Amino acid sequence: MQKNLTIDRFEILLESAVQFGEGNRIRHLADIIAKSYSKKPEELISFFSNDNKHIAGIATSAYYSITEDIEPALSIEYGGLGAVVASTKIRLKIGQSQFLFSRNSGNAFWFSENSGNAFGYSENSGDSFRSSMNRGESFKNSINQGESFQDSENCWNSFEKSTNKGYSLWGSRNNEHSFYYSDNSENAARGSTNDNYSFCRAKIRDNALKGAKKFGNSFWRLEGTKEPILSQ
Repeated sequence: MQKNLTIDRFEILLESAVQFGEGNRIRHLADIIAKSYSKKPEELISFFSNDNKHIAGIATSAYYSITEDIEPALSIEYGGLGAVVASTKIRLKIGQSQFLFSRNSGNAFWFSENSGNAFGYSENSGDSFRSSMNRGESFKNSINQGESFQDSENCWNSFEKSTNKGYSLWGSRNNEHSFYYSDNSENAARGSTNDNYSFCRAKIRDNALKGAKKFGNSFWRLEGTKEPILSQ
């Protein structure tokens, strides 16, 4: 830890940041740990089984930052808390509450399968989740841009209350309330295929659904648009 930052003080700061959804602060805390253990990452391993699950999780993020070994983050409930990821092997399966508040870019999680509460409050850009399969509440409250979820398959509230823009969902296939109460703009889901209340009660503007295909009640009670958005 940094000078004058005890484990007890660190725990207080981390719990406060998680409680109030302060992703930048959580990632900063992960960076503090990584810098403190940069020459002795093996000493972080003892924290992976800490009674405080958030301490355990952020320790795996710091360990990944130093070693690029993502396996510890995949092995515990809150693994990858506040991680910053730009590249991993493809086709990972991620669930529980892993990678909350993470920041992901590049080709971070191509072809991944994501479920549970994984990636809640995450920030995603680049091609980070191209062709991924997402369900549960896996990206609830996330912020997505670039082409981060191009050609992805999404269902079961997976992006509830998310913010999506900049072609982030180009060509995606969406079902079962997947973008419930989400905020979508800047061509976010252009060219997507949608069914079964997939954008129910979502906010739509700036051509977010231009050229999208609609089946069933996928656009039920949209908010914020009077634009012609469909191609039938």
